Amino acid sequence: MPQLVITLASVPALFERLDRFAPAAMLLGALSNEPSSAHHVPELGALTDRVSRALGASYAAELASAGAALDLGAAAVYARQQLDAARRDPIPRAGPTRPGGLSRREVEVLRLVADGRTASEIATQLFISPRTAEHHVQNIYTKIGVSSRAAATRWAVAHQVVDP
Repeated sequence: MPQLVITLASVPALFERLDRFAPAAMLLGALSNEPSSAHHVPELGALTDRVSRALGASYAAELASAGAALDLGAAAVYARQQLDAARRDPIPRAGPTRPGGLSRREVEVLRLVADGRTASEIATQLFISPRTAEHHVQNIYTKIGVSSRAAATRWAVAHQVVDP
């Protein structure tokens, strides 16, 4: 049983990388019934937040609620069906464009900058080096035309990258 939970818990992150947030939300809902999932995969909380931001809180909650109705067996079947669908249709669907031409990772870093995180804290959270985190920050500054963390935070709020 723990192995199934661990395996299923890794699938929503894969769907996030594929820009398939709805199946990720459904599976996160199914995993919410398993208290051991947070123990085995502590990143699920942050993933849930990112999926909720990508889909909108109300739609994400609706999908998570539907997913919560699935037991682990049904969740595994659903995950397999969605993986098969992703394999058949690998072209990412046109989603909302990212503000400022930022990459998905840069948006993630910008959210952490706006949250007041240092380069070291960003690096730790994203499993990258502090130098890479700072490189992302500098690229963000260049793309959005700012020169400080405070200005980047204001820009992020103005462009709805983060909530005010």
